[in-house]
Amino acid sequence: PLTPASAWRRFAAMGYDLLLLAAVLFAVSGIAVAVAGGAIASGNVAFQLYLLFITYLYFAVFWKRAGYTPGMRPWRMRVERLDGGSLGWRQTVLRFSGAWLSLAACGLGFFWALWDADKRMWHDRLSGTRVVKDWSLYK
Repeated sequence: PLTPASAWRRFAAMGYDLLLLAAVLFAVSGIAVAVAGGAIASGNVAFQLYLLFITYLYFAVFWKRAGYTPGMRPWRMRVERLDGGSLGWRQTVLRFSGAWLSLAACGLGFFWALWDADKRMWHDRLSGTRVVKDWSLYK
């Protein structure tokens, strides 16, 4: 049986994903600058929405297709619906939005897992998902 992943394990995976995401955002920013033909003004809302969409795609595509992000895999974790199934697009949107809500609350939604009996964060509860340890990864 799969057990819930600890908050500390999840924080470590978040650190990995943030490093990878920074590289992706750097690359797509370079593409945007090349397409724009020069510098993009700070505060450009279209550019900010573009980066937000790329960030969503980074997480959502991995969650939906593999069940884990590149940062989750070395820590042998995956995300699933409460019934054990794969996430749908609706759940990826709820999960991503819930993560931003958790961040907006000074990170409280992330630290919630430290006290939650099921070790679920706010975005897990909002999207009806859970993160479990999966020892079959990297076998």
